Amino acid sequence: MREFAPEAGGTARRIGWEIQTKMAWDEYRAAVQGRLAGYERLRSNGASISFVKQMSGDSLSVSLDKIGDGPPLRVQVFFVAVPD
Repeated sequence: MREFAPEAGGTARRIGWEIQTKMAWDEYRAAVQGRLAGYERLRSNGASISFVKQMSGDSLSVSLDKIGDGPPLRVQVFFVAVPD
């Protein structure tokens, strides 16, 4: 797993990781989606998916981008927090 340095843009905060897994892309997306309670799917295509959660005062988003089919599957995961 490779971790990206946190980024600050205005008041937003962003951090990301590159992960590897033995799962297939569709299996991995379904597993992550099943664990993101309260998040809504924002967009999805064959190589990426993103989710958003609106909270009082904050917007949280998670995006998954497939960067290699593998094996192992390689995915970049980014988490962004934006205060309202």
